[in-house]
Amino acid sequence: FRQLQAAGLEPDVRTFGVLMRGYRGTGELRKAMHVLQRCRSAQVDPDTKMYDDLIELCVKRHKFGWAMKYINEMSNYGLDLDRVKYRKLFLELVEHEELEARRQRREREQTISFERFKFWVGLPNRYYSELEGDEVDT
Repeated sequence: FRQLQAAGLEPDVRTFGVLMRGYRGTGELRKAMHVLQRCRSAQVDPDTKMYDDLIELCVKRHKFGWAMKYINEMSNYGLDLDRVKYRKLFLELVEHEELEARRQRREREQTISFERFKFWVGLPNRYYSELEGDEVDT
């Protein structure tokens, strides 16, 4: 920003949009939020794409309250809200979390089976020590 201002130029909505997309790409939510603040302080109206990028980042970071805050701001500014896009984004997140939960369950089942096998062949194992009290399938 300083370099732009030193050259006698002021950042516009595209400048802020590029920064927002960059921070969305790197997952830096706080910096993306700061870009929106800088945009407003420069008296530049954020566009739909900037808000979309920020909302997507909020959802991916599980900051749903913040996502709703920015959706409300978009509505107050009269910007287009793409409910289909936000629904798809949320469903993708839920699907990813379900896949991760299944992966963790499979890992746990494999660990239990491994410890059972070690017990069966007479090797040192954690079958009755660390796994005791856990749900163990027979």
